[in-house]
Amino acid sequence: MNTLRALGQSVTARLISKGGSSTLQLELGAHVARLSFEVRTTRTHLSYPLAAGIIEEAKHTEVPWLLFAPYVPGPIGQHLVSQQVSYVDSVGNCHVETREMLVAHIEGRKPVREPGVRMPGVTSHQLLFALLAQPDLAEAPVRRIALAAGIGRSAAQEQLGRLNMQGLLDYYAPSGLLQGRELLDRWLTAYAESVRPSWLIARCRPQVSDPQALEALIEGVCGNGIWAFGGAAAASRMLRFERGTETVLHLPEIPRDLLERLQVVPAADGPLTLLRTPGALAYRGAMPHLAHPLLVYSELLTSTEPQAARAANALREQFLAKVA
Repeated sequence: MNTLRALGQSVTARLISKGGSSTLQLELGAHVARLSFEVRTTRTHLSYPLAAGIIEEAKHTEVPWLLFAPYVPGPIGQHLVSQQVSYVDSVGNCHVETREMLVAHIEGRKPVREPGVRMPGVTSHQLLFALLAQPDLAEAPVRRIALAAGIGRSAAQEQLGRLNMQGLLDYYAPSGLLQGRELLDRWLTAYAESVRPSWLIARCRPQVSDPQALEALIEGVCGNGIWAFGGAAAASRMLRFERGTETVLHLPEIPRDLLERLQVVPAADGPLTLLRTPGALAYRGAMPHLAHPLLVYSELLTSTEPQAARAANALREQFLAKVA
């Protein structure tokens, strides 16, 4: 709001909250009509996957969206603008536009990182995934939470203490985690920037070019073991959605001869991605051998395939309503 107030004395901003949603009304002097925006707030560093999810949600609303974020990097801001989503950040960058007029545009301001601030590790993000995937874990013993997240008990204890101090673990059985949306925002950014890179074993190019044939081969090779399709392969089964060419395979361990048995070779641009994915919850999908819907959703938002964001939004509405 301080960024908006800094636009000038003629700008009056009023935030109206009702029924879990917020509307911002802007008045630009006495002779300009009042403008209204539906407000979406995130307290998380904005990544491309998080922005992709926000953009897709905004497409399904009648009122223009205005995103409040701690910081919107220039390229992501340009991407938001290209998709008709306005934004304001705490650093002073903003783009506020309606169909009728451009209200303000400021970019190029950078945040100042405080010295000594430690960034969360991958284990903390895995715990975040477990809590979002099964919200009632917020009331479970630490040992059970650690097992679900695929991390050690002491790491789970430390991260739970941190989240409790931040007031993010309040749980109400009928609606789940009360701060679920903020935790989801954190997870989506962490998945793209930290978690997925740490899980990545290889991208590969199979001899089999047809995605359905590749899936059949994977099913034959992996059999009844612990494994799961993620991303588009999983979404196509969950939603009967048209999939692209990408196939994601989650495994708790990668057998040495797996590449040979799948008839694939490493390739930086290959359509098959192998991820070593820990934790029991990752493999609790909507159907056997599909990753958890939250993991499928996260993977879709990292995809560059054109239909992936639309599939992600449909999956969020159908399978992640209590979280998102």
